[in-house]
Amino acid sequence: MDSYPLEYILHHTALLGISGLGGGSEKAGGDATEQQLLAALLARNSVSPWDDNNHNQSHSPNHGQAAPARKPYFRVVTEWGIDRRESAKLTPRAQTSVLYPDGIMTPLWLRRHRDAAPAVVVHFLRLRSSYPPNQSNQQQIAAQHQISQEIDSAAIAAVNAVRKRVADSCCQQAKFSLVLILDQLPAAYPALESRIQTLRRACALDSRNSLFLLPPPSGSPNEIDDFVNGIQKHLYENAVNYYREHGRRIRKKKSKLAPIGVRPPPVTPVANPIPNLIDIDPIAPPAQPLNPMGWSVRYDFKMAVFAEFRQDLDTATLHYLEAYQTLIDMFHSTLAVGNFSGGNGAEVLVPFTQRWTEARTLADSISIKICKLALYADTPLPAMNQFQKHISNFKCLPEFAGDLSGSAANLSIPGLRTLSAVVPGNGSFEYWAWISKQCRVFGELIELSTKLGLRLPFPPPGSAITSALSATTIISAQSLLTTLSTASTHLSTGESLVTSFGPLSTSVPSIVVQNAGYYYYSAALCMQERSVRFKKSQELAHKYPPPQSIAAIAAATARAAEVQTDHAAQTIELLTKSYEQFKRAKHGRMTLFLAAQIAHAYERAGRDDMGLKFFERIAKTYRKEAWMDGILGAIVSTGVDCARRLGKRRAVVEGLVEMVCEDVVGEESRRVQAWEEVLRILNGSDGDSIQKVDEGRVDVDVDMDTINAFLKIGWQFFKPNSFVRESARFQVTVSTHGLPTSMRLHMIRVLFSNSTLDNLWIDNGENSNSAVSEKVAFIDFSSTIRSVDPNSEAPLAVKSRKISIAHGDLSITPGTKKIFEGQIIPTVAEDVKIKAVVLILEGNSGTLRLNYNVSERTNENTIRRKWFSKSDNAADLRPRFIALNGYGNLSTTRIIQKQPKLTLSLIHAAPILLDEIYPVTLQLKNEEDDDLEGTVEIDFRNFQSSDRAGEEDKSSQIVKDKIILLQTQGVETPQSSSSAASSSTNINLFENFAAAAVVAGLKKQVEAPISDHGLNKIDFGTIKAHSSASVQFYVRALKHPGERSINVSVDFRVLHIPSPFDVDEHVDHLENEYKFHKTESFKVQCIKALECAFVQQPRAVPILSQLDEDSLGLSEAGLFSGELNIDFQRSFGWTLIGTLKTHSPVDLVVRSTRFSNGALIDGITVKVKLVGDEISGSQAQLMKQGDTRNYVFHVIVQSDVLQPLSEISVGGLVIEWKRKQADENDWVFSVIRFPSFDLSYPDVWALLDLPGETKVGNPISLSYRIQNSSSTTMLDLNVLVEPSDAFVFSGYKALQHMRLLPLSERILKFVTVPLISGSCKLPRVKVTRHVVTVADEDETNGTGLSEEIVPLYIAGGGPAEDIVVYVSPSSYQ
Repeated sequence: MDSYPLEYILHHTALLGISGLGGGSEKAGGDATEQQLLAALLARNSVSPWDDNNHNQSHSPNHGQAAPARKPYFRVVTEWGIDRRESAKLTPRAQTSVLYPDGIMTPLWLRRHRDAAPAVVVHFLRLRSSYPPNQSNQQQIAAQHQISQEIDSAAIAAVNAVRKRVADSCCQQAKFSLVLILDQLPAAYPALESRIQTLRRACALDSRNSLFLLPPPSGSPNEIDDFVNGIQKHLYENAVNYYREHGRRIRKKKSKLAPIGVRPPPVTPVANPIPNLIDIDPIAPPAQPLNPMGWSVRYDFKMAVFAEFRQDLDTATLHYLEAYQTLIDMFHSTLAVGNFSGGNGAEVLVPFTQRWTEARTLADSISIKICKLALYADTPLPAMNQFQKHISNFKCLPEFAGDLSGSAANLSIPGLRTLSAVVPGNGSFEYWAWISKQCRVFGELIELSTKLGLRLPFPPPGSAITSALSATTIISAQSLLTTLSTASTHLSTGESLVTSFGPLSTSVPSIVVQNAGYYYYSAALCMQERSVRFKKSQELAHKYPPPQSIAAIAAATARAAEVQTDHAAQTIELLTKSYEQFKRAKHGRMTLFLAAQIAHAYERAGRDDMGLKFFERIAKTYRKEAWMDGILGAIVSTGVDCARRLGKRRAVVEGLVEMVCEDVVGEESRRVQAWEEVLRILNGSDGDSIQKVDEGRVDVDVDMDTINAFLKIGWQFFKPNSFVRESARFQVTVSTHGLPTSMRLHMIRVLFSNSTLDNLWIDNGENSNSAVSEKVAFIDFSSTIRSVDPNSEAPLAVKSRKISIAHGDLSITPGTKKIFEGQIIPTVAEDVKIKAVVLILEGNSGTLRLNYNVSERTNENTIRRKWFSKSDNAADLRPRFIALNGYGNLSTTRIIQKQPKLTLSLIHAAPILLDEIYPVTLQLKNEEDDDLEGTVEIDFRNFQSSDRAGEEDKSSQIVKDKIILLQTQGVETPQSSSSAASSSTNINLFENFAAAAVVAGLKKQVEAPISDHGLNKIDFGTIKAHSSASVQFYVRALKHPGERSINVSVDFRVLHIPSPFDVDEHVDHLENEYKFHKTESFKVQCIKALECAFVQQPRAVPILSQLDEDSLGLSEAGLFSGELNIDFQRSFGWTLIGTLKTHSPVDLVVRSTRFSNGALIDGITVKVKLVGDEISGSQAQLMKQGDTRNYVFHVIVQSDVLQPLSEISVGGLVIEWKRKQADENDWVFSVIRFPSFDLSYPDVWALLDLPGETKVGNPISLSYRIQNSSSTTMLDLNVLVEPSDAFVFSGYKALQHMRLLPLSERILKFVTVPLISGSCKLPRVKVTRHVVTVADEDETNGTGLSEEIVPLYIAGGGPAEDIVVYVSPSSYQ
């Protein structure tokens, strides 16, 4: 739109002139209030009329109706005023006017009303005031009054001067307003109100719309903006009236014009309406005064402008349409004359003149205005209607006619046939330049509307309007325009769009408002056609000079101006704008197409570097989406041409390699030419066909995965897993896909993730008889040699690395699949992956490497894996493929370190007996063909130990030398046993191992106990192939029987013979990788060798020990010293019966058994007597499994009477034993603890000493020992002897109130005579004591005495209720 006068194109708004704020030619200055007012007023100039419009295509019921009322705003200027004498020069009647005599309109008239003739003038004046004088001082009052009169007189003079300027330099209808900037409020200064009224009356100002007061600033942030908005709102109606009066004045002038006559309908131009446009006279006819049609156009245009100034856009659109139609009638009336150079009075506008050009510019501007206002009103269809109508109306202009001779009339771009229809000669370059400009302008308008919310395409596809418009496309252009207008009318009435898809719903783009990029692209196509037409016009002008005429002179002038136009730059600019629009709308296909068009435009402009860059960029997407022959082929071919002209041989080779693929170029001859050119470039025989910018060898690396390859690669590992130092086979398949001729590769390089495994296959130059069939050939490269890479590009430090090299036939024949088989022998355990396959073709001047990056491909193939297997029968030429597990291509194989066969076993005499030092032998058997060496770690643990979590398991010990355990005999020698009779658990008796060693009778130096459970890093040396080695160690299990584990962990390596695949410089690394680890756990059973069950029974002993004089402190020394030492000792007695039993499945030898005291509490004395003989060394006994031996112990515990005790451990039984087959030095000490003795006796009890043998008639004595163990209570006891049928007795049957002192006892003896033989109950002796009972609060019985039975025990036995004895018959019975 910038190519047209801005006054014609810009939107018109009411003009507001201001003065008194220091802007424009006035002297700069003023305080902050004036500056803020000026800034707020000028800020409104940046507001666009589009900002107040809401382009919302929601199709609401009122959609398309008149635009809503817009916010009143002005365009503010500080410099205004017009010269009335200059204004008179803007009419065609004035001879000094630029329009004299037949000009229609000039932008100068619009400029005057837009910039210099304000509708409203506002003058800002600060009304100065001083503080109120002292009312008591008349002189001050008079002086102040005099000063105020002088200020007011100056203000009145200034206001009248501005009003006079408005009257002289503006229209009479311009509105004048005054804004008084106050220093004080009238409430604070009463005289201020009278001064304001005086000023208003003196200046004849209306108090409502002509005088405004701005109070002093109050500090509000929006105070100034609110005041400015309020002024504009009050004055806007005055501006509307101002421009309305101008419109009425123009309407009166138009009404005085002579009638124009009935306008003919729009003329549809014929194919060649003016055959003699060039052969006219060179002299233009004399200018005639402007006729009524011209004046009508002028007046309609002015009325439209004034309507636009007052924002009456509907009225403005109507007047613009009237002016446009009248202007079109003027053009058509001229063109209807056959020979207008002679002049017959009918012509209004003379072609090829300045007025003709001005009228064209005015018509274009009015058309743009109509489209702009339609889009502003949110009615895009009328805008498109006007755009298409304007193009149709001007196709018949004489300067737009093209050359009709020969092929010059043919279009270079077939897509422009619609725009070139009915234009003679398909249009001149001027026509295509004009069409390009129209499309671009309309695209800019659509782009602006789209940013503000217009949804495209409009109407939406499938709507009722679109279907109706599509149906009319088969009629005529005029019917189409009528239908468009009708459809727009439907929209303006608020009718909704009903979706109704039909076969023609979206087939005609001209009936739908498209994306702005569509119009930019159309403008670019027209620009290309313009360039072609201009070149042809230049050729024709030089070849056939035209005769002198107005048309020839105008055409020569146009060609001279066209030379300065950069067609390529403008084409690229338009295509880029179109690309951006479609990209913003996310039309991916169109953006790719436009990118290709931009690349072609750069190519045509000679900018091959930019063209090549675009071609390479868009080719990636076309390859990805498989747009092959036709689209991608043309892009790649054009890119090759660009690279060829740039001299980039590498880019040429890359493009030619892709062109060999039949998917890209379907024509075989072109593929042959492309491949031959590749070979010529590699051999340096391409001559001067390419300007060589990159001198030297041409080494080209082509990533075949990013282009369409003419050779397809397949790969396959035979197995997904393999072992170190064993062959892992793989196959590489090469198949052709468009290769036009046979070729021979020089090398194939297979790259692996471990570079030491790379394979290099070199062509031997021979055609081997490798064909399996007509379509399959097989080459075996399994037999390779390890050699230094001849073409290594690695750094000097690793250039000597070796790879596998083989030689064979590398010829490739079209239509034949070539299968190459190779192998790798890895030396380390890892995942080996085929990284890439490189096909290398070498020439005298270059190398072509076709890289297939296997590692970057994803295995999405659903075809079953297969492996080619060549038949052993040479006559069998059928290809054989073996189906493998899995799908697709297997590019990775896992190399596993094969575990050497090392067998571990334990040799020992199971089971392990607790407390013994147990020898175990670990045997390691090598079943490999190579020697082994390494170390072993052995761990002995009890995982079911009852020790608390987190504590060390001290019950499992392991050593390499048993001397260590022999020195710690008795340190940790617990043995667990339990007895149902005693319900006690046997645990370790000794907490201090030094004391235990003394108890055990050891005189050796005692070392620290074992702190861990394992033997670490025992070197078993070198085990020869198929040989064994052994490691002996000793274990000892303590405390807990059950299952234990011996865990063996072996770290070893195989002593390999060096392999050709080993890398010499990494020997240490490989040795570390040869390390193997084997772990095995052995379960062993640990049982108790001996177990002892104990039964404890109370035994009658004196409750108090005997006291001598020394102990009581009654000795002479004690008496003379004055000290009395009274030491009471209380005694407890038990009989302990122990049964020792053998659990060992092997025979044991018990050498000794003896009692040993344990750790006692201070003040406790323990006396233990073994009834019978102890086992000594000379009395060693052999005990088999299940053998038992009984022991009886009398235990007396003495303690202080005042010392509280509950239970006590007195010691244990020490047993010395060994296995029968063991050596004499392998004696084992086991300590079994006595059960704890309960010292919490009842405070009173009775013990009965049973008699010996009883016979009928023989008297026996029964002794009852009643003991009071309380140290503070005296007991009152009752004794009652109950009668018995089996016995008679003598003595008291009852004893009442028998007193028993604390810590005393009384023995009652009864003599009884058995009467009958057999098992008889003894007479029951019932001992009771008086107990005081206290009743609870809820009980009815009160406090009283009750009797409690004293428990009775058998001396050496347990509690007794009914005692039964066996009575033997008498001898005489």
